Amino acid sequence: MADASSSRLADNPIQYSVDTCDLCIMVVKIRLARFGRRKAPFYNIVVAHARTARNSKPIEVLGTYDPIPKMPTDGEGKPFKDVKLDSARAKYWLGVGAQPSDPAWRLLSMAGLLEPKYQPNRPVVPKPSTV
Repeated sequence: MADASSSRLADNPIQYSVDTCDLCIMVVKIRLARFGRRKAPFYNIVVAHARTARNSKPIEVLGTYDPIPKMPTDGEGKPFKDVKLDSARAKYWLGVGAQPSDPAWRLLSMAGLLEPKYQPNRPVVPKPSTV
C-alpha cells in the first residue's frame, strides 16, 4: 500500500495541501534588509519571500541604501543619502508582481519606477491667538 501512494506522489510534480489551499503561491516582496552596526544602519534593497525573516537570504539583491547623510566630496552643497539601485531588475520584479514595502515604495518612487503613494494633505490648524 505504501508503494502505491509513493509512486502516485512521484508522478504528480505539484504537491497539494489538504490543510491550506489547493496550490500554494509564494508572495514575493521588495523590502529593505538592515545591516551595519548600532546607530549606523545600512540597508540592502532585496527581493525576498514575504514570510521569511528580515535578514534571511534573499532571492536577489537589487541595490543598497545608506540613510546617513553624507557631505559632498567638494565640501559644497547639501548632504545626500546614497541610493544605488539596479532599475532594470527592479522593473522586472515589479512586472512579475513583487509587492514593495512602504520604505521600498518610497525609494522606488524617488527613482521614478513607481508613482508616489497618496498622502492626504493635513489640514492646517491655526494656532489660537493670544490677545
